[in-house]
Amino acid sequence: MSEERQENGSRDRVLLVAVADFYERNYASMLLQRFGYHVFAVDTTKEAAKFVSNILPRLVLADERVARAQGRDLLSSMKQEPKTSAIPVILLTSADEKKAERLFNGAGYEAVLSLPLEPEALYRAVQKTIEAHPRSFIRISASIDARLDSGPDGFVRSSVVLSENGMFLRTTITKPARSRVMVSFVLMERTITTDAYVLYSHGFDEYPQKELGIGLRFETISDEDKAAIRLFIHKEIGQGIAKK
Repeated sequence: MSEERQENGSRDRVLLVAVADFYERNYASMLLQRFGYHVFAVDTTKEAAKFVSNILPRLVLADERVARAQGRDLLSSMKQEPKTSAIPVILLTSADEKKAERLFNGAGYEAVLSLPLEPEALYRAVQKTIEAHPRSFIRISASIDARLDSGPDGFVRSSVVLSENGMFLRTTITKPARSRVMVSFVLMERTITTDAYVLYSHGFDEYPQKELGIGLRFETISDEDKAAIRLFIHKEIGQGIAKK
């Protein structure tokens, strides 16, 4: 799960959040930024249409008040223009999931998400819509104490990209791809130790084309440890974001 140099180009990671309510707009924007996307935000249909036409974002997330305001339908207007017709739109609605499915089924939206947003639902919907290889688990960048195998140096403060399924560990230590290592790390005073499969390993000979570090998939991690990782990720992505 390497940063393998931000999956696509930066332009492919530009998203537009078009939401009328300040708190909902800010919450969605901050979550998406923490998921690694470049986010712009507007609060009117006119601003959204102008941005889409000029910038051509990879994805638009719009609430009902912006998507269908004052007799203007944002999705329809985008579909009528050749350069914007292929840009997907995810609709955010106050209706519950079942009602939303009835109301908007066949309307042309890539997905419909209920407000208030749940981070996992938002992450998966965006991944499924725009990523060539969608991920199921939220990944975040973090600084934690970690070590590979049972080295004499003990735990070292490390920069990682973490999910409940694995991690990218930024390190100058290299390991053969497809080998297995033991990795230990500390989250919220809990030490987690698991066998891990080395997906890839990039050393100085590949830098700067490839980021220094090792991509690991957890192999023997317990359900309790997965739950601890999930809790840590939720706390990290929600830290400092005001919900309505």
